[in-house]
Amino acid sequence: MTPTQQPILLLGGTGHLGREIAATLYAHGYETHALVRNMARAGSIRGLAKHITKVQALQPAHFRGMDTVISALGKSISPLDRGRFSFAQVDEAINLAAIKIAAEAGVRKFIYVSVYNAERQVHLEYCRVHASVEKALAASGLEYTIIKPVALFSAFRDLYDMALKGRLVTLGKGTCRTNPIHEKDVARLCVQAINGHRKSISAGGPVVYTRARINEIIAAGAGRQKLRSVPVWPVKAALPVLRLADANLYHKMKFFVKMMEEDAIAPVEGHMRLEAYIDVLSRSVRRFWDLPSGA
Repeated sequence: MTPTQQPILLLGGTGHLGREIAATLYAHGYETHALVRNMARAGSIRGLAKHITKVQALQPAHFRGMDTVISALGKSISPLDRGRFSFAQVDEAINLAAIKIAAEAGVRKFIYVSVYNAERQVHLEYCRVHASVEKALAASGLEYTIIKPVALFSAFRDLYDMALKGRLVTLGKGTCRTNPIHEKDVARLCVQAINGHRKSISAGGPVVYTRARINEIIAAGAGRQKLRSVPVWPVKAALPVLRLADANLYHKMKFFVKMMEEDAIAPVEGHMRLEAYIDVLSRSVRRFWDLPSGA
């Protein structure tokens, strides 16, 4: 098959990563069919996907005739996202349903974007649900590739907004290290996987940063030079109370605290640097507000 003869079903196309996947599929000549729950958010992929369908639930008809399914579908990890649905209801239940329907509908391949080392962190709900989907996909009988980014650049957008308001702090000593990866690089891996043979791809960016250094880069891009450090223990002490008040936020904060306390360094699969991403972000913000450079 040539690329234009391979119809691709994209789930999660309106998120940061999903939009990059749609753009990369379009650039390579694939026929993309995107399922979305909110058409108001579909504008970002209009013109990139041949068909955009609003759905409330997945149906076999959505999958028939598709060569490959790419799922970047998942609940936002951002603490600012206050959606009422849980990781289990979104990341796990919907992706498990998609795998089952895809297998029954004769889809050739399923590509799933998970998270680095999910299977080793199943005590964290965010990782548990991803590991559950990985296990189901491996047992489905479908051809598959699981993409496991260590952290996406867009995960730091909230930190940039906090820095603009002078509220960005470093949690703990900030000495633990990671190598985040740009969505464009993950999108490239997804598209390469359509006709590739790798079952699992752990993916990080080209530079390893400490958590403190990441915050410094973000703060500098936002025009802030001074950062405060706060200890981890008060946040950890508040987690049991938070669990009673807001279970979704509790699971997010538990994940973030864990990431602050250990290294997470994935094999290098990306090419783009965090500094370039923050520079583009800060220039776009300055253009929006018509601010001079350095403001």
